[in-house]
Amino acid sequence: MENSKEFESFDSSLYSILLQFAEESNLANHLAHGFRDTPDIFGGHQDIDGLLGFFINETAELSINDNKSGIFSDTFNGSENFGDNVTDYTKGINSLGFRSPEFVNNPEAILSGCSVSYGVGIPADATWIEILSKKLKLKSHVALAKPGVSTQKIVFTIIKYIFKYGKPKKIFVLFPDFYRLPTIVDTKNITERQDKAGSGTYPADLHLVRDKKDLKKYSKKPHLLKEVLIPEMGFKSAIESIYFLEVFCREAEIELIWSTWDAQAAAVASLINFSTGNETFPNFSFDVYKSFYYAALKEHVEDVSCKPELYKKYGSQYLRATDKGKYHGVHVHSHVADQFFKETKKRKAKN
Repeated sequence: MENSKEFESFDSSLYSILLQFAEESNLANHLAHGFRDTPDIFGGHQDIDGLLGFFINETAELSINDNKSGIFSDTFNGSENFGDNVTDYTKGINSLGFRSPEFVNNPEAILSGCSVSYGVGIPADATWIEILSKKLKLKSHVALAKPGVSTQKIVFTIIKYIFKYGKPKKIFVLFPDFYRLPTIVDTKNITERQDKAGSGTYPADLHLVRDKKDLKKYSKKPHLLKEVLIPEMGFKSAIESIYFLEVFCREAEIELIWSTWDAQAAAVASLINFSTGNETFPNFSFDVYKSFYYAALKEHVEDVSCKPELYKKYGSQYLRATDKGKYHGVHVHSHVADQFFKETKKRKAKN
């Protein structure tokens, strides 16, 4: 296959780890044979009105107003030091609750992702989204990144935006890990967190376990979902959502470039492309993942020799956004933006 040369250039030790994961989880075998039909979600469902109500509410208004509904108190609860500019994570929030310019019709580009792309703990102008927007000299763009969201939620939000405001020319996405699964929680029967207070039915992005050894042999009401659902469920759902976005962008003539910051997600996408001759995810960039990976390695060893101008400007936020190192600093964002920019140049050269 023509992809074999690309695989030969992989970091051999990293790739062997990723391949071992894919083989152990049996993902390569299942995914190479296409996507399986999902069961009817309404089968035996006794609360169809409630489920449809959530869908209608989700699609009626793009605004999530997370800045008013507690996302800041949940995500930034004061337990971490956000460096030199402790309030910067709240800057750049538009009137609809997104860390983005105000929404416009038919923006030149939509850029999205999870908390990494949102830029938790760093100034708004230092995220890869804003750096890339400047490098591309975009006349208009919107950022739809949100902390904690799943791949499926990211795709759904992009489609919601296009439905309401019209399509963009370009879409850039840095997806999270595939262990996140959107679901509906009924606290009398199933829950997402043991410490979750309150009652009722509500949508949630569930974070599945990474090791099946953490699954429980027995469970009782209210069932904690992550203790009974296998991680492949998140992978399958995420992959199908991205495949939908690929097909949608092709038919709508939108330039799509996407990648991920997660090693296992990158491995699975690469293996699928390898087994299908690059036909399933033609807009996936492994190079964007590699740029993230190697920049993160330098961050880990506190190497500040790269891009000294950024270190001078952002200080401690150059390496990491928080004192616990949970979120990446400006240095990583700048390399992700650089590689996305190179990908756009490659596209132009081919055309």
